Amino acid sequence: MKKFLEKLPTEGLLIISILLLLGIGVVYLTKIQNVVESHNKIIITNINQDSKNNAVFASESDNIENQIILEKPKQITEAVSSETKKKVRIFFVKVNNDGEIDLKSELKSVYVGKTPLSKSLEALLAGPDTQDINRGLLTLIPEGAQLLSTTIKDGVAYLNFNEMFRFNPLGVEGYIAQIKQIVYTATEFESVDSVQFSIDGVRQEYLGPEGVYIGRPISRKDLEM
Repeated sequence: MKKFLEKLPTEGLLIISILLLLGIGVVYLTKIQNVVESHNKIIITNINQDSKNNAVFASESDNIENQIILEKPKQITEAVSSETKKKVRIFFVKVNNDGEIDLKSELKSVYVGKTPLSKSLEALLAGPDTQDINRGLLTLIPEGAQLLSTTIKDGVAYLNFNEMFRFNPLGVEGYIAQIKQIVYTATEFESVDSVQFSIDGVRQEYLGPEGVYIGRPISRKDLEM
């Protein structure tokens, strides 16, 4: 072999050396590619319309560990369909020609979900829309008033409002009107006969400096007296 190589010209030795190096490089790259392909794979499972389509990134071994599962995104319509849109009756006010304040009810389509009373009251607190205002409807519930919690027990709706519920610029008439709006809206539900008001979790005896009494549950009959 040595004598054979000595007889080859320099150019021939150079060509043979290059071919050997190329061959070694091809073998090395092939092994790397095989290692990568054997360890990193995307496995698609459960391909059908009725179940999730999952992509699993895993190391190929007897026991697949450290899997990263890419779940098919849930449809937005699923979240929306979990709530039911229902027409609820809420009460605004209207000032008649004699300057007296009358209650006026309106049917509103609201996503009630599992808390229809809370959603109805939140729609009431949001105030009249443009169409309502064009018909002369108003709300005398103070701006910024928020419903913090709702509980119904033995026919009484325990409604907890924030501090802003206490401040009505119209005085006694304003307080009575806002109480009527809340009580009449809440008692539209068969499970509610009366409303017990509280402010920031504390039951108050009176609403406002003028002293409108709210120390016990208030029904429609109480407001008609």
